[in-house]
Amino acid sequence: MEINQSKLQRQLKAIDNWVNIGKGVGRIIQPTGFGKTYEELLIADKYHNKHYNDVILFIANNEAGKNNFYKALNNLKHLFDNIIRDNLIITTKNQILTNLHFYESRTFNLVIVDEIHDFVSEQAYGIIAKKYFNYKFIVGFTGSDPTDKDKKKLDAYIPVVDFISYDEAIANKWISDFTEYNVALNLTKEDQVVYDTFSEYIRDTLNLVDNNYLTVINMGKNMYNKLLGRVVKYDEICEKVAMENNWTRDLDLSNGYYANINKVFSPSNLHERAKTFLLYVERRNALMDANILKIQAILDTVRLLKGKKIIIFNNQIEVIDILHLLINNSIWNVRKYKSLIDIRGAIGYHTMLSTNDTVVKYHSKLKSTQILDHENGGYLRYKNGKIKQFGTDAQKSFVMEQISSGRAKVILAVKGLDSALNVEDLDASIITGGSTNPLQQTQRKGRSLRISEYKKLAYVINIYFANTRDEQKLNQRQKESTNKIVRINNVNEILI
Repeated sequence: MEINQSKLQRQLKAIDNWVNIGKGVGRIIQPTGFGKTYEELLIADKYHNKHYNDVILFIANNEAGKNNFYKALNNLKHLFDNIIRDNLIITTKNQILTNLHFYESRTFNLVIVDEIHDFVSEQAYGIIAKKYFNYKFIVGFTGSDPTDKDKKKLDAYIPVVDFISYDEAIANKWISDFTEYNVALNLTKEDQVVYDTFSEYIRDTLNLVDNNYLTVINMGKNMYNKLLGRVVKYDEICEKVAMENNWTRDLDLSNGYYANINKVFSPSNLHERAKTFLLYVERRNALMDANILKIQAILDTVRLLKGKKIIIFNNQIEVIDILHLLINNSIWNVRKYKSLIDIRGAIGYHTMLSTNDTVVKYHSKLKSTQILDHENGGYLRYKNGKIKQFGTDAQKSFVMEQISSGRAKVILAVKGLDSALNVEDLDASIITGGSTNPLQQTQRKGRSLRISEYKKLAYVINIYFANTRDEQKLNQRQKESTNKIVRINNVNEILI
């Protein structure tokens, strides 16, 4: 590994700020791709040099983050030979929460928290707030600091001690310069009618409960309430909302006014409306995420970026599966189809993977499969000749190896890679759907900003439907962005 001396000096300055300004307590905010894993190892190494027998606890946000840290530690062991493995506990947020008996009443000398922005939920925050164990020193790393109340929660225990902006990182060539495009599509007239129907019903339902989205969800299905420590049944919420709107069990339905109240606010009608609401939200999302026009725009963008290494995000697993088939089979035009069902009917549908795939996929519902061995024929086998069966975890490892080695050029993902992927030479992030959370946008676009000697410019390409909830979510995700965004109406306007 060749060390970027300029970046190293900035990393050491961040660590000095943590030591001298924060007195060993604080969080460090740096652009995704800057090298926080290396900094985490630097801190562990420096601490062990001075405190040989002390125990360090490293906490990853998830298994992928844990594996990334293990991999970096093994690959760089010649640089960090002072890290004492027996005195370094490497774990995840969920492993702590499900094994509290191991941590309770313990005190750790140093805690290193990766992706600390994901430790603001009620349970995970207990780790930071010393609810489950104590600590003397703590450092948290993030590429996307939270805002508002979540920021205040972190500030209470781990204030910011160092911040690196995109501008500083790009100017010093610590991450790749990039151009971010917003590509606006328009729904067809037929789809617009369907979209408007869904949206009107969703809007009218929210108006009944003062736009409280969570209340509608609670009216539609039973949900576990963490504060109460029990499942709250939908009929309990429906009756509460009904009575707040003057409904009672003994309404005189012969009176038109009361009959209307019963029609709109009776618990049974509220429950049915909430179920329809949830169905319409799901269908409206699918109308945008799985739309043929969006799939065609994705295919056009991949062809435009031919030869570059790309990650593509979409909310729908079935879209990821279809794109996997289309791109691997060089099917670039789907304009004649009306739906994913039509595409599957025309090209078939299978989940078989091959060592020759130029496109790989990564999501939570990968089905167990065998993998075709393109070089030797047949299937990948164990040394004893038995055909290997790849489950979800094994497939994910295969996918990461294919994309990291360069045998595959495109990786398709839903949510599992938002904060887990470390590939040094990704050229572009194509984002075709997401939540309203700005942190998600920061993580996703940061996938392609890692520096590479072969990469002069990275691309972040957001494909969305104009004047829809799709656009509203994108605007929310980009509200914290400081970089220039180029707005276009056709992927062919992207300058390569």
